[in-house]
Amino acid sequence: MNENEEFNDYEKAYDEFISKQRSLLRKDMGGGDVYGLWQPDVQATAKKLVEGPRQKTYGPPKVNSERIAKIWSAILKTEVTQSDVALCLIGLKLARLIESPSDTDTQVDVVGYVRYLQEILKEEK
Repeated sequence: MNENEEFNDYEKAYDEFISKQRSLLRKDMGGGDVYGLWQPDVQATAKKLVEGPRQKTYGPPKVNSERIAKIWSAILKTEVTQSDVALCLIGLKLARLIESPSDTDTQVDVVGYVRYLQEILKEEK
């Protein structure tokens, strides 16, 4: 499989994952809308945190996700990529939103991880 095919597989899997999660969220919220994630203030806060305090605390996202991928690979005894890390963290946060859909901190985290996944996918091209 070449790099473009692998990127397309990740992109397709990501789109399917997000679509399923949105459906679950809408169902669990009585048909409500979770697009509060994409409000300008949530987007701006995620960008500010990822590029500022969180990077100072945890290091650059690329370095931190490489570290997480290595640890998870050892624990799971299978290769975990940076994209896998981002998708799993997005999934974790979406699961939390099902319980508390208006939790702004979790909304910001989801947006931050999606932004990071986009960066990873660009680099993997």
